[in-house]
Amino acid sequence: MLVGLVPGLATEAQFARRLAEHGCQVLVPVLIDRRDTWSGNPELNRFTNQPHREWIYRQAYELGRHIIGYEVQKVLAAIDWFANGATHATLPARPAPSQAVKIGVAGYGEGGLLALYSAALDPRIHAALVSGYFDSRQRVWSEPIYRNVFGLLQEYGDAEIASLIARAP
Repeated sequence: MLVGLVPGLATEAQFARRLAEHGCQVLVPVLIDRRDTWSGNPELNRFTNQPHREWIYRQAYELGRHIIGYEVQKVLAAIDWFANGATHATLPARPAPSQAVKIGVAGYGEGGLLALYSAALDPRIHAALVSGYFDSRQRVWSEPIYRNVFGLLQEYGDAEIASLIARAP
């Protein structure tokens, strides 16, 4: 919807398409969704309403990982790809790595969370647009369980994470 390939979003809200029309190279990563489409087995007649994101969160916990970390790694892999000037047969050539490449991340909701965390971690990200996510985390217990990061609020709220983005040049 963000790039205008499927219906469901007004043309003026398709910001990824608008960026591409203005010469930006845009990559929209697919996130694990909140639906519970495959949370059951019809042969066993067993179903649950556990969202896919929660299922991955619970599996990752056993390994000392987190779904947010997995998805931030997707964003950082894309940053590597853009920063290194890699090309794909269907995409126009990008500047060589020696040339300055300005990289920005943008997201809404879960995508905003990923944009915030990714920009805080990687100094190659020059701009971050975080929409529909930035807020007080004092009520994290009322948010979906997959947003729970153990010990995070002891040191960092969203404002402290955002302060990591505002680096000196």
